[in-house]
Amino acid sequence: MPSSSTVIIFVATAVVLAASISNVAYGLTAQHVIDSPLLTEKIGTNRTIKVDINGKGDFTSVQAAIDSVPVGNSQWIIIHVRKGVYREKVHIPENKPYIFLRGNGKGRSHIMWNKCSADNLESATLRVEASNFIAFGISFKVILPIFYPNYIPPNYYIINLLPS
Repeated sequence: MPSSSTVIIFVATAVVLAASISNVAYGLTAQHVIDSPLLTEKIGTNRTIKVDINGKGDFTSVQAAIDSVPVGNSQWIIIHVRKGVYREKVHIPENKPYIFLRGNGKGRSHIMWNKCSADNLESATLRVEASNFIAFGISFKVILPIFYPNYIPPNYYIINLLPS
């Protein structure tokens, strides 16, 4: 049994999250293996915003990079999240579509949040309201403290995708 100091980490490794994408990324067969270069080629963009926690990119925060995307954006923008642990809540509003959130791969790029709330929208690490969104090669985590040995948390969302 976990002790009161134990922290349960719910991990969802986002392989591909897609909303309203047609003919951009299929996959799951040997003939259509999805990888980052293929997705980058398929979306046909050369605009990349770099996020680096050590300050070697355009931003040190994923949310700051998303905030820099123009309202009503109509072209794909890659937000490249370099390796590291980003302790922040990320929200992609409805008016910022066409975002490809690309990490450095499993176990390298993490977005982590530790908000516990009965309101699932408040506890989500990643909240996506925009259409045309892809996440690849990035892990999302929610850290929930254990208050007592038999504690079972409510249904918390790590990722919340809202229909547009």
